[in-house]
Amino acid sequence: MKKIVVYKPVKKTEEKEHIKNNLIWYDLFYKKMLTFEGTKLTFEYQQEEFIETPLKNIPVDEATEEQKKQYGIQKKYIVRPKVEVHFKKNTKKEVDTNFLDKWFKNYQKYNRTNIHLDLNNVDSCVFSVPDEEITDFENELYRHRLDYD
Repeated sequence: MKKIVVYKPVKKTEEKEHIKNNLIWYDLFYKKMLTFEGTKLTFEYQQEEFIETPLKNIPVDEATEEQKKQYGIQKKYIVRPKVEVHFKKNTKKEVDTNFLDKWFKNYQKYNRTNIHLDLNNVDSCVFSVPDEEITDFENELYRHRLDYD
């Protein structure tokens, strides 16, 4: 009889987690404080229509009809913020406790073997294997990609 320790397989699962930051940017053109939620800010030039008043610039969609008639609509390229979203990967490792138990029950059922389960831990199992069945048992372990000593 030979004792063989078989390690239970480990499942790896990956999860994507959104990286959230509170981003604040002061818009000098419109004289407003803007807040965003995301990973980081990037900037790009965009052509925008606005109304230039003596005190501040007003976006066209926020202006009244009087302001549009009095000051007129202008176009200009302006630096605008753009929010970028990034994710970080988290990998979790979990021991698959049921796989080895199911595999051994199937192995006993179809092979009529004299192998006995001596010890069943959280991460491994110890089997007592007769000398004449060692090669067959090791081949089955190899075939199912199970680690053993």
